[in-house]
Amino acid sequence: MNRKITHEIKIPNSVVAVLYAILVVLTLNLVSSFLNVKTASAFSNEVHKIAICHPVHFTRCAEIKDGVLMAGFYN
Repeated sequence: MNRKITHEIKIPNSVVAVLYAILVVLTLNLVSSFLNVKTASAFSNEVHKIAICHPVHFTRCAEIKDGVLMAGFYN
């Protein structure tokens, strides 16, 4: 007489979801090596000037003096 004992473990749905997410990420990493995906490059020969200005008085913008951002809108 052979008796077979089986143990069932209930895994929470959140753990199953995390495991499936890890599976998808690992699969995408594996597949991406076979695809010809170029890396993104933000290199540009252009210089862009960005101004931080007052939301109402657009002529009053922040300045940089002696390497310190003066955001009191001194203009």
